[in-house]
Amino acid sequence: MGKLQAFHLLLPLFRNPLAIEKHLIRKSNGGLTFIGEWKNGHLERKMGHLTCFAGGMFALGADGSRDDKAGHYLQLGAEIAHTCHESYDRTSKIHC
Repeated sequence: MGKLQAFHLLLPLFRNPLAIEKHLIRKSNGGLTFIGEWKNGHLERKMGHLTCFAGGMFALGADGSRDDKAGHYLQLGAEIAHTCHESYDRTSKIHC
């Protein structure tokens, strides 16, 4: 699959937070919420450090969401931000 074809397949995910949640967001065995990486047609259960911005994006998007979804997206953003905090906190303890 070429890059352009992959772009057109993934574009709807970024236009629709429900699609991101359905296809990319998972919980780790330890209960941390993360956004996986889609590679070669499969979800990799790892989260890159730049994905941490998505927590804030979901939280900000909650403000413009329907009332029945606003709290959900705010909570989801908080969970993603918590995962990022935990990953940096745990990594710094390993390297000290």
